[in-house]
Amino acid sequence: MNEHPEFDIVEITHQLSIDLLNAVEITSQEDAWFLLRLPMSSSFVKVIYIATVWPTERQCVKKTFEQLNAEEIDNDLTNLWQNN
Repeated sequence: MNEHPEFDIVEITHQLSIDLLNAVEITSQEDAWFLLRLPMSSSFVKVIYIATVWPTERQCVKKTFEQLNAEEIDNDLTNLWQNN
């Protein structure tokens, strides 16, 4: 910035990056990534849900109407939930 006071920080950074690219050897793949403005690497965060509640407090799925009719239990049904 002392050598070229007429340039602002963006222009100096741009010129510095050009000088750096001219001084470093890069492969053709890296050159293609740079010219196409593609990222050189990427990462993804994968989130996995782990149930940490007590088994009695876990969410359950009700049995279907067909399953309830197949059991042929009277109107006093006590087991409305599927096993797994």
